[in-house]
Amino acid sequence: MNQGRLSNTILMTLFLLTVAVTVQAVPVNLSWTAPTDGAPVDHYNVYWSVEGDDFRLVEEVDSNSAVIEIEVGKTYHFKIKSVSEYDLLSADSEISDAVLATEEQQQGETPPATPDIRPNYPNPFNPQTTIRYGIPESHEAGMPAMLEIYSLRGQRVRMLQVNEVPGWHEVLWNGKDDSGETQPSGQYFLRLTAGGEVASWKMTMLK
Repeated sequence: MNQGRLSNTILMTLFLLTVAVTVQAVPVNLSWTAPTDGAPVDHYNVYWSVEGDDFRLVEEVDSNSAVIEIEVGKTYHFKIKSVSEYDLLSADSEISDAVLATEEQQQGETPPATPDIRPNYPNPFNPQTTIRYGIPESHEAGMPAMLEIYSLRGQRVRMLQVNEVPGWHEVLWNGKDDSGETQPSGQYFLRLTAGGEVASWKMTMLK
């Protein structure tokens, strides 16, 4: 099948939604930008990779957002393709950051009063680590929130996707920068900004 051209990449955001304790699947809200050139989009194909397996089609949607249920305790990655009215597929979007839903997330916790970061695990790590961060209860929808990783020299290495819903959330960092380049061993600073307040944490990557 021919592939239509996608302008740059389809940018994707995601966050975990609140669910009951007894549920063993957690909904993830995905959203992405529409391509700006090529044939008009008829619909989008949503693909996932579970525990590092090959990507497979999981859903077709008419809009540029979708709610997909994932299993607790497994790691998922997502990517998107747009499909034109002539059944032409776009190039792949960028692959999302890893998404992991845990039992603790299901049970829920009281959101922190200010942005907060709990110790990542493992730490030191190789090649990836789980980062647990808290969005304050006072955080309002639409307000900016950023989760960034910096080198000791103060250079930003990675902008991680943030769940802006007040509460505690987790994201995996695979030790790569925004360009997909693996970073060297050393110390890195994690910085969470929400509502004009900042929290930070130091991590160590060993190889």
